[in-house]
Amino acid sequence: MISHSYIAKSSDLLARHVLVHDELFGFSLRKLIPIPFLFAKIDHAYLWSESEEIHHELKRLVIEIEGNPLTLDLDSIFTTYLIALSESADKLAELLKKLSQKSNNINSYEKADYLADLKAYNFSQTKYSQLGQQLNEHFSNKI
Repeated sequence: MISHSYIAKSSDLLARHVLVHDELFGFSLRKLIPIPFLFAKIDHAYLWSESEEIHHELKRLVIEIEGNPLTLDLDSIFTTYLIALSESADKLAELLKKLSQKSNNINSYEKADYLADLKAYNFSQTKYSQLGQQLNEHFSNKI
């Protein structure tokens, strides 16, 4: 059986991932009214760092769960979900890295490359969301 602490940790990591996502893609007045001195710009470097940290923490959590002899094979849907969430955080981190480098004039980031990265990220979002729904059904059947 999956430990409550694993579930709590994964919920925290999901919430952090959603915050990073919302910071980048959510509604803001700055996007609506692009006046640089009036609104703070998005800190892509910070969000990149946060997303990378989430990715690595999820990978460590999966290793910990898989190494725990009390975890049942029936609960593999949980680790599958965490792996998908980790991959999504990694895709977001890669996108943020490129945006950060572009905003600091380190590298260019062509629109076609951005759209391809965004498509890959959106696919990863869909994948972990669908697995999350399956996970919810799995756990609701155990109650």
